[in-house]
Amino acid sequence: MHRTGEEARYRFPVPQDINHKTALIYFPLAQLASAADHFRRAGQTDRIPTFNSVVDRDSAIAHVAFALLRAMSTGGGDLYAETVAAWLAVHLVSRYGPNASLEDDRDVGSIADVRLSRVIEFMSIHFAEPLTLEQLATEACISKYHFTRLFRSKIGQTPYRYLADLRLDAARQMLISTDLSVSQVSKACGYPAASHFSAAFAVKFGLTPTDFRSSRSDHQYRQRELAAELSDN
Repeated sequence: MHRTGEEARYRFPVPQDINHKTALIYFPLAQLASAADHFRRAGQTDRIPTFNSVVDRDSAIAHVAFALLRAMSTGGGDLYAETVAAWLAVHLVSRYGPNASLEDDRDVGSIADVRLSRVIEFMSIHFAEPLTLEQLATEACISKYHFTRLFRSKIGQTPYRYLADLRLDAARQMLISTDLSVSQVSKACGYPAASHFSAAFAVKFGLTPTDFRSSRSDHQYRQRELAAELSDN
């Protein structure tokens, strides 16, 4: 890990796996500065971590990299990226920052039900928009560095997953009850790219949007035929 503009050279062993991949994650300095300031206690030095060091086999960072790659293939969007960035900033600052050796035993509190209801209502109304973690945390009046964890402790899902479910459930209803094309449904539910929408829909429901609509049409056709036969008898 090193800062942009500072020369650094690394030598890695030749990978044995032919499927080996290298991922470069560029992190905004302001994000790290915000995380560092958030966790800084009175009397501690106000320093932004430089991270000019090699970190070997940090499983948390590896999992984040894989998660980002998967999200890119299904159109995770800005909320997913922001959530991951906020978590990763906290991880890097707390583990490798200048005050990493100091335990943070402060109580971050909880999210009140009235604030949680306000956030859920906000997400339900604006689910088709490109919501950000900052927006949702502000709506709940909670720091974005604690919002995801507190939201999950109450709902059982991350804000990103909850929003994705809202979008996909709405898309499912549109495919059933409207004649909108898959591309139109995709955009109406917050997915600019139809390919990302199809991939996310298939993961949740086991069928692509096109196949799902076809299966529903076939089912409705069979139901009408059965009803017609019964009426004839």
